Amino acid sequence: MVDLATINHYRNMELNGRQTGARLKQLMKEAHVTTQDMADLCGVSRVAVSKWLSGKSEPELFRLYIIADYLQVDIEDFLVVSRCRHQKTEGPAARKVA
Repeated sequence: MVDLATINHYRNMELNGRQTGARLKQLMKEAHVTTQDMADLCGVSRVAVSKWLSGKSEPELFRLYIIADYLQVDIEDFLVVSRCRHQKTEGPAARKVA
């Protein structure tokens, strides 16, 4: 079970599809887990897992918790610190340092 503090901690992090897919592929290979095994574990199709592995899409955060627990790794292996998705990027003028 994931607590509220953990969810809030990861709220400002984002996935990087390629990095997530590469790391997942490596961990699955080490654990001898097939694409079908992962699909069954996560309740998705093999096609969905294949898209994760290729970086075309990313699993939802709750599925990453399931995957990390099953593969016995820290969820941070899949996350990268990034700007909050709700922040808007402004033009070059906003980046100037006074």
